[in-house]
Amino acid sequence: MEAAERGLEQNAGTMDSQSFSKYLSEIGAIPLLTREREIELGRAVQAGLRSDASAAERQASDEAQSELIRSNLRLVVGIAHRYYACALTLEEMTFDGNQGLTTAANRYNPIQFKTRFSTYATSWIHNSIRQGIRHSYTIRTPTRRAIEFKRILECPSFIEDKPDQDVDKIHEETGISKRQIVRILTNPRTVVSLSAPKCDDGDEGIEAVFDNDCKNPAEALIRTEERQLLQMVLARLNSVHRDIICARFGITSEKIETLENLAAIHGMGRERIRRIEKRALSEMRLKLEHLLS
Repeated sequence: MEAAERGLEQNAGTMDSQSFSKYLSEIGAIPLLTREREIELGRAVQAGLRSDASAAERQASDEAQSELIRSNLRLVVGIAHRYYACALTLEEMTFDGNQGLTTAANRYNPIQFKTRFSTYATSWIHNSIRQGIRHSYTIRTPTRRAIEFKRILECPSFIEDKPDQDVDKIHEETGISKRQIVRILTNPRTVVSLSAPKCDDGDEGIEAVFDNDCKNPAEALIRTEERQLLQMVLARLNSVHRDIICARFGITSEKIETLENLAAIHGMGRERIRRIEKRALSEMRLKLEHLLS
C-alpha cells in the first residue's frame, strides 16, 4: 500500500501517471467497512480527541482515523471524476478531496450524526474539491488548448484586430489543425487568470479562453461562481484600472484592445498603460485572495 500512503502524504498532482495509476489500483483493493466497523472506529476517533484521553486512546484514535480514511479513498476519486474537465487535474482534485476526507474522519461521530461515514464525508469531499478549484484562480480550457492559443497569437501570420485570419498560413506555421484554429479564433473571450503569463511583454496577466461547449454541470457551477468573483474584484478597482483591465482582456466585450490603442484612448504612453495593467492585476490577486480566505 505504499502508493496509497504516499497519495495521502503528498500532493497527488505531483505524482507521475504511473504512480497515480498504482495508487488507484491499490485503493481499489482496500475493503469497504461495515456499518458496525464504522461505528466502532468513529467512537475510537472521538475517544482519543477528549482532553483527558490517555496516550493509548490517542494512538487508537489515530489508527482508527487512518482506517476510516484508507477505506474511503475510492469515494474521493469517484467524486473527483464528477468535476472532470475543471481547472484542476484528476490527481490534484483527488489530493484536495483527500483533505476533505481527512477532516470528515476527524469530525465523524456516529452517535451524533446517525449516518454512514461515506454519507457524512461526501459533503466534506465536495467542498474541499470546490475550494481547490476556486483557489486555482482561473476558469480555463485544458492546458494544451491554452498553449495552442498562445502559439496562434505569436505566429507571424496572425494579425491582431484582423477579423478574417489566414487559417491556412497559421496552420502551416503552427502545425495546429485548421478546425482547432477556427474553433479557438471564434471563441476569443478571456477571463481572469491571476498566475498565467501573458503572451506580450512577458508580464503576468490573463491568458485563459472560455470553453463555451462546457457540458459538465459541476464545472458550469464553478464557472458561475468564478464570474461572480471576477465582478466583485473588478468592482473594487478604481475606474481607470477597471476600464483598462476590462478593455485589455475582453471582459466586457469581444474586442481585446492593444496597449497602443489604450494609450491613445487614455492619453497616456504605452509603458504607462502596461504598468497600470500590471499593478491592477496585482491588486486583483490580493483582493481575490482576501475574498477566498
